[in-house]
Amino acid sequence: MCNKEEMYTVLDELGNSIRAASWEEVHEKGLLHEVVAAFVFRDKSCQELLIQRRSLQMKQDPGKWNHSVGGHVTQGEAVLDAIRREMQEELFGQTYFPNILFERITSFFQEDMPGNKEKLTLFRVIYPGPFCPDKKELDGLPVWVSLNFLLSDIEKHPDLYTVSFVNSIREYKNGPS
Repeated sequence: MCNKEEMYTVLDELGNSIRAASWEEVHEKGLLHEVVAAFVFRDKSCQELLIQRRSLQMKQDPGKWNHSVGGHVTQGEAVLDAIRREMQEELFGQTYFPNILFERITSFFQEDMPGNKEKLTLFRVIYPGPFCPDKKELDGLPVWVSLNFLLSDIEKHPDLYTVSFVNSIREYKNGPS
């Protein structure tokens, strides 16, 4: 969930930092800001992807299927630190955080909903579990899904998934940049 006390870095159209703004300001004024997401795969074959259903209490996209992990980059935070923090918060809670390798796949600009302008950096993680998900962030437990099934289901039922997740899957299929 968003912490409305957090400050985010506002970016120019090239992705350069220009100033800080609150959660409310970046979303109400449509200011470009940074987010991170990770695809967690069960093993190196990358055929099974962990996905999570967003909590029904979330302000944006409640109840929709989403990345394995994702969230905002706070002011002054590196994207790698942000994705580690988000993974700890969403999938490990107060439990031990294992030594996990994060591989950067790509970064791209998106507007996943009107006025929400983001630069998303996507990572790949190989980790079979176990997980101890945060019940405030997720609706139920995350699930492993066949990547082929997921690609097909997104084509048939895109409204079940967050736009950001659909955008990330498309970027992932197109290869690294």
